[in-house]
Amino acid sequence: MVKISSRGYVVYYAGDTLMHKLDPRAKLIMLAYFVGLALLFSNPIHLALVLLAAILIWFYARIPAKEVSRVYKYVYGTLALVIIIQGLSFPTGTEILRIIPENPLLGNVGALTIEGLVYGIAISERILIMMIIGPLVIYTTPLDRLILGMVKMKMPYTIAYIMSSALNILPSVQLEIATIIEAQTARAFTKLETGGFVERMRAYIPILVPLIVSMARNSTQLSLAMAARAFGASKERTFYRDIKAETKDYIVIGIMVVTFVIFVYAYIVYGFGAFDFYAIKFF
Repeated sequence: MVKISSRGYVVYYAGDTLMHKLDPRAKLIMLAYFVGLALLFSNPIHLALVLLAAILIWFYARIPAKEVSRVYKYVYGTLALVIIIQGLSFPTGTEILRIIPENPLLGNVGALTIEGLVYGIAISERILIMMIIGPLVIYTTPLDRLILGMVKMKMPYTIAYIMSSALNILPSVQLEIATIIEAQTARAFTKLETGGFVERMRAYIPILVPLIVSMARNSTQLSLAMAARAFGASKERTFYRDIKAETKDYIVIGIMVVTFVIFVYAYIVYGFGAFDFYAIKFF
């Protein structure tokens, strides 16, 4: 079973995997676990392993591969730009080529360095980890159970609803981008498919502007709908279904807590996962 929102994008893929059966609170802790690792590690190799783990969980949950490709499809240009900008603005490092002549006011800005490129790759991997694990929680958890899980964790319902809505932003943005691209293609705008790298970067501008306008309009409509239904007027809420953590949930949570503590200890004491961008050392 696939649940689809009123706007036409998928919000839940039903399944019989452990990921689907986990308590929403365990999934939220998993979300915090991966985000914590992404922020803790700075070594591109260790970040790549965390990213690979997130992708493997995605495929284990049997989420269609097209959803993974969508994540990469709409951000690869931005991530490439991040890598290039970091490569050209890193304060020091092994220079590959210089685009802007050396200037005392700009320092090393304008010199493409290996250290800067590696730093940009690390940042891109962090972004991808967060973009993979967030939708994974959404696609394997009905929205009402996700909100209930947050409320059970003593989170105010208003905050829980805001956070769950934020996690649903990516599918909504994907739909908006696809719609805008189809509209632009109908107007013979084909630079995204046939243009060179620079042309493709510029081609994102006609997509970004209507996307921002559309998301702003959707936010206004959502706020009006919530106000019309007196959202937040009642402090006490009841739920049709209840959730209860089971043994498997405690085991998964325990594994994540223990491993995260180990990783933090190894990072602080032994520098595991750390990276010296001023002296290329992968381990």
